Amino acid sequence: MSQAPELHESITALPTLVAGVGPFLLVRDPVAWERSGASAVLDAELTALGAVPFEEQAPHPTFESMQAAAARARDTRCRVVVAVGGGTAIDTAKGAIWCLAGGSIEEPPSQEAALLPLFAVPTTAGTGSEATHFAVCWHEGVKHSLSDERLRPAHAVVDSNLHQSLPPQLTATTGLDALCQSLESLWARGATKESRSAATQAAELILGALEVAVTQPTPEARRQMARGAHFAGRAIDVSKTTTPHALSYALTHDHGVPHGFAVALTFGACLELRHGRQERPGGTDEVTSLLGGSLEEATARLRELLDACGAPTSLREVGVEEAELEGLVTRVNPERLANDTLEPTTEDLGWVLRSSW
Repeated sequence: MSQAPELHESITALPTLVAGVGPFLLVRDPVAWERSGASAVLDAELTALGAVPFEEQAPHPTFESMQAAAARARDTRCRVVVAVGGGTAIDTAKGAIWCLAGGSIEEPPSQEAALLPLFAVPTTAGTGSEATHFAVCWHEGVKHSLSDERLRPAHAVVDSNLHQSLPPQLTATTGLDALCQSLESLWARGATKESRSAATQAAELILGALEVAVTQPTPEARRQMARGAHFAGRAIDVSKTTTPHALSYALTHDHGVPHGFAVALTFGACLELRHGRQERPGGTDEVTSLLGGSLEEATARLRELLDACGAPTSLREVGVEEAELEGLVTRVNPERLANDTLEPTTEDLGWVLRSSW
């Protein structure tokens, strides 16, 4: 398995990590910075240590924002990048590092380029970006993926105390994203023995805590979700994601469906399709077992979990018209699709979307 970030479970570790490095870019979501309690704990100390704030306020990480963050880091001669927030803040920080080293939408930085180290502090339990070597990047309405082993954070501060104020919907959508990441990792072409172990651990933690974290959050449920999301990130750092993610991007772009909900909407149908094959594609039985044992039990549990979390359970519910389904089939992410052991055809994707509608 690839070199994972050094893991810290208390935000109080961060000042020690950046002490003496000189100016460092602090990419932060201003709302998460305040609501998570990070500001109260860190503001004065990080300012004294040379923090150069860059506030990321967009709902999704954009290449333009990444370039702006890179320019700020360049102008102030930053030597490290710190990200505090959800996936958008962490991916923006990765994009800033990418741009600083000469990367573009089309081309990665040269292998000779020295990339600044990244310290990531997630304030949600969802994307796992604090453990991965890639970043989501939106540019001119198209979702891209920036990928480079050197983008993987050197340190990940996974402190569930920062998650205590997360509202139910954000807990649900980020948690469902992490759950789908872990389960998809099991049937991904890129899966390894090590990534499957991380994915299984992640799924078990999340399945045991997500409903409580959304409906009646406790410190222990938050802790399990934080660890589960982190291990899901470690799993997809190796395996990457598959068909439910490939189908989700157009739903988010066209209909504003939060990413985790968009992924979960087609997951059950993807599992059913796999069971419909004469020879089940790799990973199918492992996913089914984690969700309940039989296909019927697994799909029922998934639907019950969506209901309990206040998540939509059909494409119709999020505003997708039946006439739009054919167009959605053509707007999938080809890289995520090719990573699926199912090898879904256009007809398969149409069936999944109709079943999810």
